[in-house]
Amino acid sequence: MVLIKYLNGIFYGLFIPVVLLLSPLFLLNIYADEIDVRAKETSESYELEQEMIADRQAQQEDNNFSSEIDSYLRYIPSRSSATQSGKIRITQSGIEYSYDFKAFGELPVELSLNPEYININNSTPVKLPTFLTKLSAGFNATAPLFDIKGTYFYMELNPSFYGDNWDFGPSNFYFESRYTIIYQPNERLSLVAGLDVNPVHRYPLLSVFNTYPVSPVLGFIYKPNDKLMFNILPDTPNISYTLTDRVTLFIQENDSLERYYVTKDNAETKLNYSQLYLSAGLKFKINKFIETSLAMGNSFRQILKYTDTAGKVTTRNGLFAEFRIEVKI
Repeated sequence: MVLIKYLNGIFYGLFIPVVLLLSPLFLLNIYADEIDVRAKETSESYELEQEMIADRQAQQEDNNFSSEIDSYLRYIPSRSSATQSGKIRITQSGIEYSYDFKAFGELPVELSLNPEYININNSTPVKLPTFLTKLSAGFNATAPLFDIKGTYFYMELNPSFYGDNWDFGPSNFYFESRYTIIYQPNERLSLVAGLDVNPVHRYPLLSVFNTYPVSPVLGFIYKPNDKLMFNILPDTPNISYTLTDRVTLFIQENDSLERYYVTKDNAETKLNYSQLYLSAGLKFKINKFIETSLAMGNSFRQILKYTDTAGKVTTRNGLFAEFRIEVKI
C-alpha cells in the first residue's frame, strides 16, 4: 500500500470590528465614513484570501504525479491457423512502472521498468513455446535543440531481454533506441521526425543495417480543441474525444514486431512475433489517482515464425479485448 499525503490549505478567519456601544452619537456620525471604508477593505481582503486558497487547492488537485503504474491484459480467443490444422490462443499481460523527474531542475527525464508475459495455447503441428517473456528498462529525456524556438530533441533508450523464460543473459539481450526531433509551431500542434533502432526489421525495404535495422519515425500530435486529440505516432496511434471530465472515447492501432530467443528441440533459436490490432474503447477516470480503459477490436497479421528453422503459424483475423488500468502516485 502506498500512503499518499496531501497538504490542505489553511483557512484564516477575520475578526469582526468592535462596535463602540458607549461612544457618543456625534462620534459615530464623524467616523461613519471611515468605518464603512474599513469594512469594505476587510471584505475585499477576505475575498482575495479565499481566491488564493481556492487556487492552491486546484493546484494540489492537478498535481503532476512523479510515478505511474500502467498494467494491461489482452485476451485473444482461440482461433484456427490460416495455413495448417489446429488452433492457437494467446493471452498477453504486462506492467510498467515509470518515474518522472527533472534533471538539474530543468531537463525532463523518465525511468521505467516493464515486464511482459505472453501465454500461448497451441494445437498446431508447429512446436511453439508455452509462453514468451520480456523485461525492458527505459530511459528517455527531452531537451531544447540548439535554442531553436519550439524545437526539442527526444532520446529513448531501452535495454531489453526477450526469451521463453525469466533467465536473462547476453544471448537474449537487445538494445533498442529512438531519436527524434519535435517541433511545436504552436501549443496545439507537435511534429515529430526521427529514427528507430530495433533488432527486427520493422520496414525491411527502408532498413540500412542487417544487425540493428533503422526505421523512420514520422508523426504528429494535434489538439484542435480541448476535447479532441490526434496522437498519430508509432507504436500506438490513437484518436481520442473527451465526453466529460471522467469519460473519454478513443480508437487506436497497435502493432509490433518482436524477436524472442527460445529453446526448440534442445537448441536455441529465434522466434519472431508480429501483430496488428485495431480497436475502439472507453476510458474512465475513477479519481485523480486511478484511470481504467476497456477496448475491443480486431487483430490482424498475427504471425509466429522461426527465423533460422522451419516453422510458421499465421492465425486468422478475429476479435480481441484489452483491459488497462493506470495508477498515479
